[in-house]
Amino acid sequence: MKFTFNRVALLLALASTQLGSSTAFSPSKAQVKYGIYHKSKEVSSSSSSTARGASTTPGTTSVTHEYGEESRKYRRTVYTHNEWVKHRSPNRFGYNLRTFVESGIYKNISSEILATTSVAALVVIWNCLFGDFQDLSGVSHPGPLKDAVLPLLSLPLAPFTLLSPTIGLLLVFR
Repeated sequence: MKFTFNRVALLLALASTQLGSSTAFSPSKAQVKYGIYHKSKEVSSSSSSTARGASTTPGTTSVTHEYGEESRKYRRTVYTHNEWVKHRSPNRFGYNLRTFVESGIYKNISSEILATTSVAALVVIWNCLFGDFQDLSGVSHPGPLKDAVLPLLSLPLAPFTLLSPTIGLLLVFR
């Protein structure tokens, strides 16, 4: 029998479940102690809860964004004909562009979007000041502080190139 990496990994995972030391397949002691693992634990309406209806650990801030969790009770689970007609509307693209800041997803990730946009803008401004920049005609100009000793900000492309297929698969098969 040929032992490949996948078979060895599967055998180790199965063996660890039989020995009782499997943390990947069972709740941790802290989850059981604080009742996070149990779905049936009642949560008070004043405290925030996770998507599975479990409470956060005592003494910590809320795990999820308030809007995301509070809006769940108002979401419909039935998609009727009226919603389907609205979804197929030829004006839906303009409507979606006008209202994307009111989206629940956008409200949940707005702080991440703001942080990423701020860092990207800072890097662009830094590199325009201390390096070269191109105008809209495609002509390259030196930055006002080009002769300064400060380096340009950049990252190597190799990690992004190597990880992009993995991240793509992660996003697709989430």
